[in-house]
Parts: sequence; structure tokens; C-alpha cells
Amino acid sequence: MSLNGSVDESIFYKKNKTSEEAKKFWEMFFRKFHARVEELEEVDVNGQKVKRLVFEKDITAGGFVFPKLFENDKVVLEYSDPKTGLTWVGKFPFKHALFKKKASFNGAIFEGIMSFYKATFEEEATFDNATFKGYVSFDRAVFKGTARFNDAKFENAEDLFPPTANREDQMKRFWKEVSPELRVGHEHPQKKKLRDGSYYTNDFYEFSATFIRASFQNRVSFKNATFYGATRFSFSKFEEESPGDSFYVEFEKTKFLGPSTEFIKCTFHYESRFDNTEFRGYVNFKGSVFEKFAEFSNANFLVDVETRSAGRFGFSPIDFRGVRFKGDASFRGAQFYSKPNFSEAHFEGSVAFTRTIEMGARYCTFHRGADFVECVFEKEADFQWCIFREPSIPVINPNYEYPQTSFARSTFKDVAAFDFAEFGKAIFNFAVFEKGARFNYTIFYDEAQFEETKFREPVEFHSTRFIENVRFKSTFFDSIAEFPEAIFLQSADFSGAIFNNRADFKRAFFNGDAIFRDASFRLSVDFSEKPTEEELRKVLSDVRLKDVLLSKKIQINFGYKFGGKVDFSHTSVTAMKFVELDKLIPESSDYEMLLQEFAGLFRVPEAIIESARIQRVSFDKEGKREEADRMFVLEMRARRRVRSERANMKIRNFLEWLIGDLPSEYGTNWRRIIWVSLLVVLYFGIAYWLEILSYSFYTEWDIEWFKWLDLGMFWTLFGVSYLVVLYYRGIFENITTLEEFISGIRRYWKYWVIVLGPTYLAWIGLSNFSLPFNARVLNKATIQLSNNVIIALNPENPGSCFGTLLNSLYYSLVTFTTLGYGDMHPTGWLKALSAAEALTGAVFMALIVAVIARKWMR
Repeated sequence: MSLNGSVDESIFYKKNKTSEEAKKFWEMFFRKFHARVEELEEVDVNGQKVKRLVFEKDITAGGFVFPKLFENDKVVLEYSDPKTGLTWVGKFPFKHALFKKKASFNGAIFEGIMSFYKATFEEEATFDNATFKGYVSFDRAVFKGTARFNDAKFENAEDLFPPTANREDQMKRFWKEVSPELRVGHEHPQKKKLRDGSYYTNDFYEFSATFIRASFQNRVSFKNATFYGATRFSFSKFEEESPGDSFYVEFEKTKFLGPSTEFIKCTFHYESRFDNTEFRGYVNFKGSVFEKFAEFSNANFLVDVETRSAGRFGFSPIDFRGVRFKGDASFRGAQFYSKPNFSEAHFEGSVAFTRTIEMGARYCTFHRGADFVECVFEKEADFQWCIFREPSIPVINPNYEYPQTSFARSTFKDVAAFDFAEFGKAIFNFAVFEKGARFNYTIFYDEAQFEETKFREPVEFHSTRFIENVRFKSTFFDSIAEFPEAIFLQSADFSGAIFNNRADFKRAFFNGDAIFRDASFRLSVDFSEKPTEEELRKVLSDVRLKDVLLSKKIQINFGYKFGGKVDFSHTSVTAMKFVELDKLIPESSDYEMLLQEFAGLFRVPEAIIESARIQRVSFDKEGKREEADRMFVLEMRARRRVRSERANMKIRNFLEWLIGDLPSEYGTNWRRIIWVSLLVVLYFGIAYWLEILSYSFYTEWDIEWFKWLDLGMFWTLFGVSYLVVLYYRGIFENITTLEEFISGIRRYWKYWVIVLGPTYLAWIGLSNFSLPFNARVLNKATIQLSNNVIIALNPENPGSCFGTLLNSLYYSLVTFTTLGYGDMHPTGWLKALSAAEALTGAVFMALIVAVIARKWMR
């Protein structure tokens, strides 16, 4: 068509033009801006050289309404350059176009499909407030000056190739005339089609704009722009024309409302701002590179679908896999409603996935968890206050499954901070923390895994809450590991963990099983102190935890440090502490109290056994023999308590207590065995003396009523009755000192009197009946000298009472030590009593020798 004549410029602003008006519009446009035609070396699909329009003066097309061309088969534009004689024919004048001066399309309206494919803007290009009602292509476009699309609207949300019989023909025509880059469609969050159990993928073309392989060489701004359909910036470069220039790419408050937004393998050479940006569909930044600061603060990734990704594989609705952040990156306050995938991302600068700083802070939230598998964090990684779960769903909901967040195999080369974060299920398996790591006050609502994780520098878990099982299997703590006041509500598994430096579990609370099997503590480890019930209730009353405990029906074992079993089997320790060691002095008046404090840390007797054993091993290695002995006593007492819960073990436990624990604390207390031996000698000596008194008063002094009073038997039965009461009532398990044993006589007198009374009366009755054996066994007994002279009181010498006492004590000592001088011998039932004392003495003498020899040898 020949373009000549004049047209009223109002045609530029008219909407819904007819075919003729559309032709006139472009005729006027070419003449107004002095378009030229030049031929390129590039050839088209037909093998002919491509011709393009060149605009050498400023384009001021603000408010222009550009008519539909691609959709109108009746309109084909033709323009002949009067200078060169070259003719351009086509439907898209801006395809391959060259804009040598400023191009302003502010407020312009593009009513149909528009193509800027391979257009070149030498200077500033502005599309502020422009409206693209149809699809627009800026594929392979080059912006050498500033590119502005502030407040622009890209309104197309319809499928470019609806499912019709000639769909393939439509696609071929589109690739030929509009852009050959758009050969792959996109997925749609709400339009999944099943075929033979698999998904149709890349089946939709609801694009509003594409900037595929575009080149932005200056400042770029899409502030407040709105994309109603799918958008693609894949393989585009936002690069500096002159190194050192300070430019930005701004998508601040931009709205991507379509089903898909792609920035695949883009290169951002200057600062990129996506703060307060809204992404409603799938988002894909896979393989992109951010050379400088990347700002995603308060960005909203609103697509809410289940992910089908697994680390580096599969599909992810929010995809940052392999992205490289060479500068700092900020995701403060960002909201991820689907699970984002940052697997293999490389953060060379610091990165912040935390709350915003301003008033009314907004937390960075991953509603369905996140994948950070095999990431590298070169500088500080800040995940403080980050939420990796759905915050709006009541956690009391028993059907709610906590999402999984994985940092497996990631490397943190600088400090990693997760303070106050909230996790569902968390996986840090095989991760490496080169510098310090902090998880202070963090809450893990579901299982936490740190298997084979390496902490090269100090790691802190101050007041961390583990609601479900936590596993630190084979974890490597190369520096200080701090868990003070941490709360483990279910099992805590540290099997095979290696602590190369100090480990601190002071005031930590293990509500479930604590497993340290095959662990290695190469320096000190502190398990001392337990939280008070008031402190624990205060922590668990947190509204975030209260509902969880109710929904999971977790029983809290208040009053203990270890509420379940403890396993230290095959554990290597150097210095372990369950109580304050500087106070653990055997001569201290608080000594027994400290031992009770140790036992009070554990609810389960088996836990006392295991912990006392490993503490004993630790004390032995430190050369603290006395303390090791105390732990051995606790271990043996706990074993006895465990056996008491089984049938037919009471007698064994009583004998073990009577012979092993009470006299010498299982062979560890040489002072006690000596004192107990002296008390035994005294007890039997008094029995002999009282029996001599009874014999003397009845036979020598002729006091008839002493026939019914046998003092020696009364004293003997008193001791036996007391032991019987301790056995049958199980009181002996609570008696650990001689003071408690002696004070128990007064405390439990009502019980032993009940036993003693009938027994003694029966003895008196039997001893006064005429029975065949009365004369041999039940009659009054005494002690005779070797010449058969009876030791008795002299009525004429009251001082002989003291002499008989000394003789009785002498006889008791000789009998106890089994010396057997033969200068004295018992009669009557005292023979049985002497035999019992000799047997007791033999056992105790052996204990004395063994205990003292053991102490001196150590």
C-alpha cells in the first residue's frame, strides 16, 4: 500500500479503529517520525534478508492507541523508504526496529498482539502507564538506555493458541510473524490435565508478555506494573553498559498475576529489587545470576499447590534452583505459600530470610516448608524469626501435617543464625557449618534431623524446643556445643555423635529417651541441674506450644531432667558432670544431698543406672576415685531398685542391702565398715551381757519373777524384729546411711513392737513349759570360762556388773574376729547367737581387708 496524503492526528488516540483507520494510523506514524527502511544481513525463514524500520528522531507516542494487526487478516502494512527505495512489508512495524533516539510510549494503549522482537532502543525507552491489551513480545530486544515500564498493564490472560483444529497452524504463524522464541508453553496451577496417570506439561500459552533473551544495558524499572497473564524473562541479561555504573532493575510492587512467571537463567549485573512484588502463579528463577544486591523483601509468592520436587529434581512451583547470588540478598518478610526450591543455590554475599526491620515487623514465612538442599552460603545466613510452617492453621488440628524443610548437604561458610525460627519437619543431614551456628529459642514442631552434620565452630541451641524426635546421629561438633535450657519433649538421639570440645546441657530437659550410644565426649560435658516445674510450665504455656502439647497428647514429666531412658553404652567420656563437682566432697554435710540431687534428675531407675555408670567411668578417667565410688553406689542401688519391681527378688535385694550396702556401701566406704563392725560387736556384746544378768538374777540371786524375763533374748529379738520390719515393709530401700538406720528405730517403733511383742512372749512361754529340749536350748543361757566357771554377778560385789560387761564385749570381739581363744564358751541358745556373730564377723573382716586394701592401692 502506498502511504501518502494527510490524516488528522486524532487518529492516534482513537480506540477500536477500522481496518482503513488502522492503515491510516500507521501511515501517519511513519511519516510523523520519519521512519527509514534498512536491510540486515540476517535472513528470515524464507531465506530473504530481513528489513527493518529505523526511527532516527525521538518517538513521542504518549497516549497513542495502537490498533490490532495480527488478529486482522485484512490489514498488511507496506512502507517504502523514499531515500533508499527499500520497502518494508509486515504486520509489526516494531519488530527488528531500531530506535536511535528516545522512545516514549507513556500511557499508550496496544489493543492487540504486539511484537518488539529484536527491537533495539539506543536511548531511553519509556512505557510508563502503557496498556498492552494483547500479548506483547520484547524477545531479544536490546535496551541500551533506561527502560521504564512503571505502572504498565499487560492485560492478556487468554491462551494464544486455544485448543482448536488448526492450533498447530496458529502456532506456526505466530512463531513466524510474532516471535520464534515462544515455542514452549507453561504449566497452570488450576488447569492440570491427566493422561495415563501423567501430567500434560507446557500445555498453556496464556502469556501477557515475554522478554526472552532481552538485553537491558541500563536502568530498568517495572515499578507497579501488572502482568495479568504468564510472563517470561528467561535468558535475559540486565547488564551494565559501562562497568562501575550504578543502575537498578526494579520490579518493586510489580504484580505478576498470571499462572507462570519465569526468569530462568537471567543475569542481573546490577542491583535488583523485587521488594513488595506479588507472584500469583508459578515462579521460576532457575539458574539465574544476581551479580549485586538482590532485594525480595516483603515479596509475596502466592501460588499454593503441592510440590512435586525432591531436591534438585522434579517440578517446583517456586523455583530458585541453581541461582547464584554474588551480592547480598534479602528476603525479609517474604511470603512463600508453596514450597520454594533453592537447591544448589549459591549465596556469595550475606542473605536474610528474616523479619522486616520497620514497625509492625513481618516475618519471612514458608507456608509449606522449603528446600535448601546442597546450597552454599559464603557469608552470614540469617534465618532468624523465620517460620517454616503454615501460621494460620491452628496447630491443635490433629490432621495437620507439618511441612518439611531441608538444608541437607548445604554448606554454611559463615555464621548461620536460626534464632527464634519455627520449623515443621527439619532436615540438616550432612550439612556443614564452617563458622558459628545459632538455633537459640528455635521451635521444631516435628522431627528434626541433624545426622552427620558438621559444626566446625561453636553451635548454640539455647532454650531450643524440640517437640518431636530429634536426631543428631554421627553429628560432628568440632567446637563448643551448647544446649543449655533446651527442651526435648520426645526422644533425643545423639548416637555416634562426636564432641571434640566442651558440651553444655546444663538445665536442659529430656522428657523422652536420651540416647548417646557410641558418642564421644573428648572434653567436658555438663548435664547438671534441671529446670524447676515452675520454669518448665512457664515455657510450655507459650501459646505456640500449648495447643501442640494438647493435640499430640504429650505427657510432661515435671520434676526431672531425664523423663525417659538414658543410653550411654559404648560412650567415650573424658569429664562428665551431672552435679556440681566442686561440692562433691565426701566429708561435706551436703554430700548425701548431692547424691540425692543426682538421683533426682532421673524418673526411670534404668536411667540412674546408666548415668551413674558413665559418670563413674568419667570420674575414673579424671582420677577422682572417691567420686567414682559414689557413682558406683548409686548405680548399684538403682539396679537393686529395678530388681525390686520383679517378682522373687525382694529377699536378694534385702540381703544385698544388709551385707553390701549398709555396712560398706558396696565396698567403697572403709570408715563405715569399721563403724558397723564395732556396732555389731557392741550389739552382740550387749546381748551376751543382758543374758548373763538374767541368768544371775534368776539362779544366783533367786529372783523368781526373772523366770519370765529374759533380757538377752529380748535384746536379740528387738534387733531381729527391726530387720524383719525393714524387709517386709520395703523400708530398707530408703535407708542409705547409719544415721537413717538408727533413727528408723524410733520412726518405725510401732511396727517392730508389733513383731517383737508376740515373738518374745512366745519365747517366754516355750522356755517355761516342760519340753524335751528345754534344758538344752530354751533354758537360761550364760557364758562359761574354760574351767566351766560361770560368769555371773556377785551379789556381794555390785561392781561385778561392769566386769561382766567387759567380759561380754571381750567375748563378742573374739567371736566376731573368729580368733577362738577357747577361754570362754557359750551355753544354751547363746551358742546359736555366737555362731551367727562368728559368721557375720567372717564376712565383715573380709570386707574390711578388701575395702582398705582397695583404697590404699588406688
